[in-house]
Amino acid sequence: MTSFPSSLLSLAEDDYDAGLALIPSDVPGSWVGSVAQACRLSLEEAATLVEGLRALLSAAQEAAATMDARAELADVEPGASQAGDGL
Repeated sequence: MTSFPSSLLSLAEDDYDAGLALIPSDVPGSWVGSVAQACRLSLEEAATLVEGLRALLSAAQEAAATMDARAELADVEPGASQAGDGL
């Protein structure tokens, strides 16, 4: 049984992969000087940020998979509120 968070994380991974493909690896060769260098620096910073997002996405997917596995062992729907928990 897959939980709602797991489903959302799967969609997020698809969006991540699509977005990653849109980030250029370098500025056009016709760009020169300080503007080109500033753009290169921004691209490097974006690449670092995206790598960090991948790590966070992976950690969230692992946590959701653990939650799903434990819910299956307990025979409850992942993310379902338990009776009497005050909610």
